[in-house]
Amino acid sequence: MTLAEAKSIGNFIPQVHDRPPFSLVFHCPDVRVLPQAIYPLKHDQLGLQEMFLVPIAGNAEGVSYEAVYN
Repeated sequence: MTLAEAKSIGNFIPQVHDRPPFSLVFHCPDVRVLPQAIYPLKHDQLGLQEMFLVPIAGNAEGVSYEAVYN
């Protein structure tokens, strides 16, 4: 998987949130769709991170998954 997009979402309310809400979109070249679930993702510098990923799009080039952080 590769990180395809990182974007701010919603409104940041300092009294409610510790940080602005954001989403990460990953692209996987495998066309098989994984169900939404928590998956371990390993990064060379960040190590092992667990993320709740939801499939959001797919085509002959692969599947995109989104992780949302409120």
